[in-house]
Amino acid sequence: MSKDETTKVLGIHWKPDPDILVYNVNLIETAEVKRHLGYTSGPIELHAFSDASIKVYSVVVYSRVKLPDGSFEVCLLAAKTRVAIPITIHAWSDSTIVLAWLSLIPSKLKTFVANRTAEILEIIPRHAWHHVNTKQNPADCASRGMMASELLKFDLWWKGPEWLHDDDLNLVTQPCSQISSSVADDRINEEVKTITLIAMGYTLPVKSVIDELADRTSSWLRLVRIMACVLRFIRSRGSQHTPSSISLYFEEIFEARTYCVQHVQAAFEDDGERLKNGRPLRKDSKLRTLSPILDNNGLLRVGGRLSNSELTFSAKHPVIMPKTHRITYLIVENEHRVRQAYPFQNTGCDYAGPMILKVYKGRNPRKEKGYICLFVCMVTSALHLELATDLSTETFLAPLRRFISRRGKCTELFSDNGRNFVGVKRQLNEMEQLLRSQLHNDTIEQALASEGIKWNFIPPHAPHWGGKWESAVRSVKMHLHRVLGNATLTFEQMHTLLAQVEAVVNSRPLYSTSDTDLGYLSPAHLLIGRLYTLVPEGDLGTVPTNRLSYWQHSQSLLPGF
Repeated sequence: MSKDETTKVLGIHWKPDPDILVYNVNLIETAEVKRHLGYTSGPIELHAFSDASIKVYSVVVYSRVKLPDGSFEVCLLAAKTRVAIPITIHAWSDSTIVLAWLSLIPSKLKTFVANRTAEILEIIPRHAWHHVNTKQNPADCASRGMMASELLKFDLWWKGPEWLHDDDLNLVTQPCSQISSSVADDRINEEVKTITLIAMGYTLPVKSVIDELADRTSSWLRLVRIMACVLRFIRSRGSQHTPSSISLYFEEIFEARTYCVQHVQAAFEDDGERLKNGRPLRKDSKLRTLSPILDNNGLLRVGGRLSNSELTFSAKHPVIMPKTHRITYLIVENEHRVRQAYPFQNTGCDYAGPMILKVYKGRNPRKEKGYICLFVCMVTSALHLELATDLSTETFLAPLRRFISRRGKCTELFSDNGRNFVGVKRQLNEMEQLLRSQLHNDTIEQALASEGIKWNFIPPHAPHWGGKWESAVRSVKMHLHRVLGNATLTFEQMHTLLAQVEAVVNSRPLYSTSDTDLGYLSPAHLLIGRLYTLVPEGDLGTVPTNRLSYWQHSQSLLPGF
């Protein structure tokens, strides 16, 4: 093929020598598109121009190549296409609003615009976007529309802006970040998320000196003594009288305790003022159900029907304290702190029964009632079981002496208001008075006082105060009834069975544990350091009752317990 020969393919003529494509546009005039970009060596720059309208969008790409003589060759490369060649890309747009959106982080924009700007920035980075004047944007003619006859003579479309031929593009390049800072348009702000800040005034509660002191004090007694010293110091500043002793007096400690409680009860200030003025409490008051009263020191106390009882004033009318205050916590911790005590040093006592016992062995023996005298340790929950033939005061002294002889003398003994217990206390008091009247030695008197038993009775008709021993009575009595059934034992048999039952109960765990856990803690560990060991008697459950001996009959009842 010669240089002057023209080849026609699908209506497009190709001239090999100048390497030009020639085609006819609507038969108006012949147009020529130069295919060779003029590239010889060196980098190639691509400049893309975009514009859009409601119905049409347009993208035009130009190549810019530096020729050996120093001039630049600019050619139309493509329109409405994507360039995947890894080359330097510059994106131009005459829309300052779009460039402002692209300069922002997508998360700051509303969802619709944020999704599209994020997609654009994934393809073309933010720093590659620049602003171009509308008159110098070749894509503007496509978006606005132009006749074909006008397009043939429109050099901006075919050759791009004139400044693309210049050596330095920095003079016309303006990043989109600068555009966003210079544009103040409501249309930009419409697509930006608004963040509403609400400033609220809040005043932190100021703690009083007593609250600050309570937070830094570890015990209620220490707090009271500190407050007593502070009140003494304040009192001494106004007078010339100096205390004769460094030690605190009872009145000073009582005053400090009252002052601390009054400070805590400031949480019920409205209720206290109403009671002082003789007005009823509000219907929504938290203290309404407690029937509160005011004592001589101005402290709020619980009212109610206990005022007619023979208890002390503090027991009948406890002081009302808010449950969340630090001082309340210190008082509860002080009153319920664990103190060292020997087993059965503080003991609860009660009776269980009656049970039918044989007076003697043999056929048709005479039968009488028997009772279980139960002693429970208030610290270790250990049990001690004794057998009594009746409920008289004289009979109770025998189990009590046996208990003291085996477990040691207790310091305090708690029980209900049974007549037999009241009579025993009266006799013990008489015995103690008798001994003291005969022995005038002060040393002996102090020894008896230290080893004497202090008897405490729970309030009448209040069995829940003795829940410790009531629970133990239920545990022993219920299981004995299940095991014994209609069987009748002699005093000796029942006494032996109770001793073994006591060993079983004291070997039970003090807390919930699995059936396979053998390392539990039981009352027996606190008494003798290990579990009680029972002599195994073998399985007697399969032997008929009429074939069991006197001893085997009592031992066959133990496994059932």
